[in-house]
Amino acid sequence: MIENITKDEKKVLLLNLISKLTNVPELTTWEKDFLESVKKQLSFRDLSDKQLNVINKMKEKYNK
Repeated sequence: MIENITKDEKKVLLLNLISKLTNVPELTTWEKDFLESVKKQLSFRDLSDKQLNVINKMKEKYNK
């Protein structure tokens, strides 16, 4: 079912995840800056596989 979502729906889910991660108090400065950067980039382009991998690693690290 999740593979049937639209590109816009994926973007919304990704933005929600980024917002959750941004609120984690244990984030490093680099992680905060990275999340702010990708959030801005999402408004005009898709993220790269590398960027998505970093976000997924952060998700696992902080259990979000």
